[in-house]
Amino acid sequence: MAESRLRAWLAGDPHALVWVEFEAYARRVFARDSDDWYADPTRYAGALIQAQGALASDCLSIDLLAPFVAGVAAEKSALLHALGDAQRAAFVDQALDALLHRFAGKLDVLLLLRTPADLLGGGSDIGFDDLDDVAAAVASILRRYADRPVAGLLIEKRGEGVLTADEVDAYEPLLSAARHYHWLTAWSFADVTDGVTTPLSLDLDLLLLPATPLAALPRGSGAPRCAGGLDDAFWSGQAAAPQLEPGALAYGRIPAATEPETVLSMLRALRP
Repeated sequence: MAESRLRAWLAGDPHALVWVEFEAYARRVFARDSDDWYADPTRYAGALIQAQGALASDCLSIDLLAPFVAGVAAEKSALLHALGDAQRAAFVDQALDALLHRFAGKLDVLLLLRTPADLLGGGSDIGFDDLDDVAAAVASILRRYADRPVAGLLIEKRGEGVLTADEVDAYEPLLSAARHYHWLTAWSFADVTDGVTTPLSLDLDLLLLPATPLAALPRGSGAPRCAGGLDDAFWSGQAAAPQLEPGALAYGRIPAATEPETVLSMLRALRP
Protein backbone atom coordinates (compact mmCIF):
# COMPACT_ATOMS: atom_id res chain seq x y z
CA MET A 1 0.00 0.00 0.00
CA ALA A 2 1.19 3.50 -0.78
CA GLU A 3 2.23 5.66 2.15
CA SER A 4 -0.68 7.14 4.04
CA ARG A 5 -0.97 10.86 3.33
CA LEU A 6 -2.53 11.39 6.72
CA ARG A 7 0.23 9.54 8.57
CA ALA A 8 2.83 11.54 6.66
CA TRP A 9 1.02 14.79 7.56
CA LEU A 10 0.86 13.82 11.23
CA ALA A 11 4.59 13.09 11.10
CA GLY A 12 5.31 16.61 9.86
CA ASP A 13 5.02 16.45 6.08
CA PRO A 14 4.63 20.11 4.98
CA HIS A 15 2.20 19.38 2.13
CA ALA A 16 -1.22 20.86 2.84
CA LEU A 17 -4.17 18.45 2.70
CA VAL A 18 -7.85 18.94 1.89
CA TRP A 19 -10.30 16.43 3.39
CA VAL A 20 -13.91 16.73 2.27
CA GLU A 21 -17.01 14.94 3.61
CA PHE A 22 -19.44 14.64 0.72
CA GLU A 23 -21.91 11.76 1.10
CA ALA A 24 -25.05 13.92 1.20
CA TYR A 25 -23.74 15.98 -1.73
CA ALA A 26 -22.93 12.82 -3.72
CA ARG A 27 -26.41 11.46 -3.05
CA ARG A 28 -28.04 14.59 -4.49
CA VAL A 29 -25.71 15.26 -7.39
CA PHE A 30 -24.74 11.76 -8.51
CA ALA A 31 -27.69 9.63 -7.35
CA ARG A 32 -30.57 12.05 -8.05
CA ASP A 33 -31.33 12.39 -4.34
CA SER A 34 -32.44 8.77 -4.21
CA ASP A 35 -35.12 7.85 -1.67
CA ASP A 36 -33.59 4.35 -1.32
CA TRP A 37 -29.98 5.47 -1.00
CA TYR A 38 -29.04 2.50 1.18
CA ALA A 39 -30.73 -0.14 -0.99
CA ASP A 40 -28.14 -0.69 -3.74
CA PRO A 41 -24.49 -0.90 -2.62
CA THR A 42 -23.21 -0.70 -6.20
CA ARG A 43 -25.06 2.56 -6.85
CA TYR A 44 -24.01 3.93 -3.47
CA ALA A 45 -20.33 3.18 -4.03
CA GLY A 46 -20.53 4.43 -7.62
CA ALA A 47 -21.93 7.80 -6.55
CA LEU A 48 -19.15 8.24 -3.98
CA ILE A 49 -16.53 7.23 -6.56
CA GLN A 50 -17.91 9.81 -9.01
CA ALA A 51 -17.92 12.50 -6.33
CA GLN A 52 -14.35 11.71 -5.30
CA GLY A 53 -13.30 11.94 -8.94
CA ALA A 54 -14.66 15.48 -9.09
CA LEU A 55 -13.56 16.68 -5.64
CA ALA A 56 -10.18 14.90 -5.21
CA SER A 57 -10.33 14.75 -1.41
CA ASP A 58 -7.07 13.60 0.17
CA CYS A 59 -9.04 11.35 2.56
CA LEU A 60 -12.33 9.50 2.18
CA SER A 61 -14.41 8.87 5.29
CA ILE A 62 -17.35 6.48 4.99
CA ASP A 63 -20.31 6.89 7.36
CA LEU A 64 -20.29 3.31 8.61
CA LEU A 65 -23.43 3.46 10.75
CA ALA A 66 -25.73 5.46 8.48
CA PRO A 67 -27.00 2.40 6.55
CA PHE A 68 -27.67 0.63 9.86
CA VAL A 69 -29.62 3.42 11.55
CA ALA A 70 -31.46 5.01 8.60
CA GLY A 71 -35.13 5.29 9.56
CA VAL A 72 -34.50 3.85 13.05
CA ALA A 73 -35.78 5.51 16.23
CA ALA A 74 -33.20 7.04 18.58
CA GLU A 75 -33.97 4.45 21.24
CA LYS A 76 -31.67 1.74 22.56
CA SER A 77 -33.61 -1.41 21.73
CA ALA A 78 -34.40 -0.22 18.21
CA LEU A 79 -30.78 0.80 17.64
CA LEU A 80 -29.37 -2.49 18.94
CA HIS A 81 -31.74 -4.43 16.69
CA ALA A 82 -30.75 -2.35 13.65
CA LEU A 83 -27.01 -2.53 14.40
CA GLY A 84 -27.29 -6.32 14.38
CA ASP A 85 -29.36 -6.51 11.19
CA ALA A 86 -27.76 -8.91 8.68
CA GLN A 87 -29.27 -7.25 5.60
CA ARG A 88 -27.94 -3.83 6.57
CA ALA A 89 -24.55 -5.38 7.36
CA ALA A 90 -24.47 -7.00 3.91
CA PHE A 91 -25.05 -3.60 2.28
CA VAL A 92 -22.16 -2.09 4.23
CA ASP A 93 -19.90 -5.06 3.43
CA GLN A 94 -20.47 -4.76 -0.30
CA ALA A 95 -20.29 -0.97 -0.45
CA LEU A 96 -17.14 -0.77 1.67
CA ASP A 97 -15.41 -3.53 -0.28
CA ALA A 98 -16.17 -1.70 -3.56
CA LEU A 99 -14.78 1.57 -2.21
CA LEU A 100 -11.68 -0.05 -0.75
CA HIS A 101 -11.07 -1.90 -4.02
CA ARG A 102 -11.18 1.44 -5.83
CA PHE A 103 -9.28 3.64 -3.38
CA ALA A 104 -7.08 1.59 -1.03
CA GLY A 105 -3.46 2.41 -1.78
CA LYS A 106 -4.48 5.66 -3.50
CA LEU A 107 -5.89 7.67 -0.59
CA ASP A 108 -6.71 7.21 3.07
CA VAL A 109 -10.07 5.55 3.68
CA LEU A 110 -11.47 6.07 7.20
CA LEU A 111 -14.59 4.76 8.89
CA LEU A 112 -16.79 7.49 10.36
CA LEU A 113 -18.98 6.79 13.41
CA ARG A 114 -21.60 8.97 15.02
CA THR A 115 -21.28 8.85 18.79
CA PRO A 116 -23.61 6.50 20.66
CA ALA A 117 -24.92 9.59 22.51
CA ASP A 118 -25.95 11.18 19.22
CA LEU A 119 -27.47 7.91 18.01
CA LEU A 120 -29.53 7.90 21.22
CA GLY A 121 -30.83 11.42 20.58
CA GLY A 122 -28.07 13.53 22.08
CA GLY A 123 -29.72 14.32 25.41
CA SER A 124 -27.71 15.13 28.52
CA ASP A 125 -29.47 12.47 30.61
CA ILE A 126 -28.25 9.38 28.71
CA GLY A 127 -26.79 6.90 31.17
CA PHE A 128 -23.56 4.95 30.93
CA ASP A 129 -25.29 1.59 30.50
CA ASP A 130 -27.14 2.78 27.39
CA LEU A 131 -24.00 4.37 25.96
CA ASP A 132 -21.97 1.26 26.69
CA ASP A 133 -24.51 -1.12 25.14
CA VAL A 134 -24.67 0.86 21.90
CA ALA A 135 -20.87 1.29 21.83
CA ALA A 136 -20.44 -2.47 22.24
CA ALA A 137 -22.73 -3.10 19.26
CA VAL A 138 -20.72 -0.58 17.23
CA ALA A 139 -17.47 -2.28 18.28
CA SER A 140 -18.83 -5.56 16.90
CA ILE A 141 -19.41 -3.86 13.55
CA LEU A 142 -15.89 -2.44 13.55
CA ARG A 143 -14.51 -5.92 14.20
CA ARG A 144 -15.93 -7.08 10.86
CA TYR A 145 -13.48 -4.78 9.07
CA ALA A 146 -10.36 -5.33 11.15
CA ASP A 147 -8.56 -6.98 8.22
CA ARG A 148 -9.61 -4.43 5.59
CA PRO A 149 -7.10 -1.81 4.33
CA VAL A 150 -8.71 0.94 6.43
CA ALA A 151 -6.51 3.90 7.41
CA GLY A 152 -8.37 5.14 10.43
CA LEU A 153 -11.42 5.67 12.60
CA LEU A 154 -13.23 9.03 12.86
CA ILE A 155 -15.82 9.59 15.58
CA GLU A 156 -18.12 12.59 15.11
CA LYS A 157 -20.10 14.36 17.83
CA ARG A 158 -22.67 17.07 17.26
CA GLY A 159 -23.37 20.01 19.57
CA GLU A 160 -20.94 21.51 22.07
CA GLY A 161 -17.32 20.45 22.32
CA VAL A 162 -17.92 18.64 25.60
CA LEU A 163 -17.85 14.98 26.61
CA THR A 164 -19.22 13.61 29.86
CA ALA A 165 -17.17 11.19 31.93
CA ASP A 166 -19.63 8.44 30.95
CA GLU A 167 -19.08 9.19 27.27
CA VAL A 168 -15.31 9.02 27.65
CA ASP A 169 -15.59 5.65 29.40
CA ALA A 170 -17.97 4.30 26.75
CA TYR A 171 -16.01 5.50 23.72
CA GLU A 172 -12.49 4.63 24.84
CA PRO A 173 -12.88 0.94 23.84
CA LEU A 174 -13.77 1.99 20.28
CA LEU A 175 -10.52 3.95 19.99
CA SER A 176 -8.58 1.13 21.64
CA ALA A 177 -9.99 -1.25 19.03
CA ALA A 178 -8.86 1.11 16.28
CA ARG A 179 -5.34 1.13 17.73
CA HIS A 180 -5.41 -2.67 17.89
CA TYR A 181 -6.27 -2.72 14.18
CA HIS A 182 -3.38 -0.29 13.51
CA TRP A 183 -5.74 2.50 12.45
CA LEU A 184 -5.33 6.22 12.99
CA THR A 185 -7.79 7.84 15.40
CA ALA A 186 -9.65 11.10 14.80
CA TRP A 187 -12.44 13.00 16.54
CA SER A 188 -14.75 15.65 15.09
CA PHE A 189 -16.76 18.24 17.00
CA ALA A 190 -18.86 19.13 13.98
CA ASP A 191 -20.61 22.21 15.38
CA VAL A 192 -17.90 23.99 17.39
CA THR A 193 -17.34 27.42 15.82
CA ASP A 194 -14.66 28.93 18.05
CA GLY A 195 -12.15 26.11 18.49
CA VAL A 196 -12.99 25.77 22.19
CA THR A 197 -13.43 22.21 23.44
CA THR A 198 -12.92 20.44 26.73
CA PRO A 199 -9.64 18.51 27.00
CA LEU A 200 -10.15 14.99 25.64
CA SER A 201 -8.59 12.22 27.70
CA LEU A 202 -8.79 9.93 24.69
CA ASP A 203 -6.09 8.41 22.50
CA LEU A 204 -6.42 10.63 19.43
CA ASP A 205 -4.17 11.56 16.54
CA LEU A 206 -6.40 14.27 15.13
CA LEU A 207 -9.09 16.71 16.30
CA LEU A 208 -11.37 18.03 13.55
CA LEU A 209 -13.31 21.30 13.92
CA PRO A 210 -14.95 21.89 10.53
CA ALA A 211 -17.05 24.86 11.69
CA THR A 212 -14.03 26.66 13.16
CA PRO A 213 -12.01 28.95 10.82
CA LEU A 214 -8.51 27.72 10.05
CA ALA A 215 -6.98 30.80 11.68
CA ALA A 216 -8.83 30.05 14.95
CA LEU A 217 -7.79 26.41 15.25
CA PRO A 218 -5.69 25.46 18.26
CA ARG A 219 -2.04 25.29 17.22
CA GLY A 220 0.68 22.90 18.27
CA SER A 221 2.57 19.88 17.03
CA GLY A 222 1.56 17.53 19.85
CA ALA A 223 -1.27 15.02 19.68
CA PRO A 224 -3.96 15.52 18.76
CA ARG A 225 -3.22 17.75 15.77
CA CYS A 226 -6.05 20.07 14.73
CA ALA A 227 -7.75 20.61 11.38
CA GLY A 228 -10.97 22.13 10.06
CA GLY A 229 -11.97 25.45 8.54
CA LEU A 230 -14.37 24.45 5.74
CA ASP A 231 -17.68 25.65 7.14
CA ASP A 232 -21.04 26.32 5.45
CA ALA A 233 -20.02 29.91 4.61
CA PHE A 234 -17.03 28.58 2.70
CA TRP A 235 -19.04 26.06 0.70
CA SER A 236 -21.71 28.63 -0.18
CA GLY A 237 -19.08 31.05 -1.50
CA GLN A 238 -20.04 33.67 1.08
CA ALA A 239 -16.56 33.56 2.63
CA ALA A 240 -13.24 33.76 0.82
CA ALA A 241 -11.18 30.60 0.63
CA PRO A 242 -8.77 30.49 3.58
CA GLN A 243 -5.03 30.66 3.06
CA LEU A 244 -3.74 27.08 3.03
CA GLU A 245 -0.34 27.36 4.62
CA PRO A 246 2.25 24.56 4.42
CA GLY A 247 1.36 21.79 6.82
CA ALA A 248 -2.31 22.79 7.08
CA LEU A 249 -5.21 20.35 6.87
CA ALA A 250 -8.50 21.85 5.73
CA TYR A 251 -11.55 19.76 6.61
CA GLY A 252 -15.30 20.14 6.22
CA ARG A 253 -18.58 18.69 4.98
CA ILE A 254 -20.30 19.92 1.81
CA PRO A 255 -23.94 20.83 2.53
CA ALA A 256 -26.19 18.64 0.40
CA ALA A 257 -27.89 21.54 -1.40
CA THR A 258 -24.71 23.37 -2.47
CA GLU A 259 -24.44 23.90 -6.22
CA PRO A 260 -21.68 21.85 -7.89
CA GLU A 261 -20.27 24.91 -9.67
CA THR A 262 -19.82 26.70 -6.33
CA VAL A 263 -18.20 23.65 -4.72
CA LEU A 264 -15.67 23.25 -7.52
CA SER A 265 -14.96 26.98 -7.62
CA MET A 266 -14.25 27.09 -3.88
CA LEU A 267 -12.01 24.03 -4.00
CA ARG A 268 -10.01 25.56 -6.86
CA ALA A 269 -9.58 28.74 -4.82
CA LEU A 270 -8.56 26.77 -1.73
CA ARG A 271 -5.88 24.62 -3.26
CA PRO A 272 -2.57 26.33 -4.09
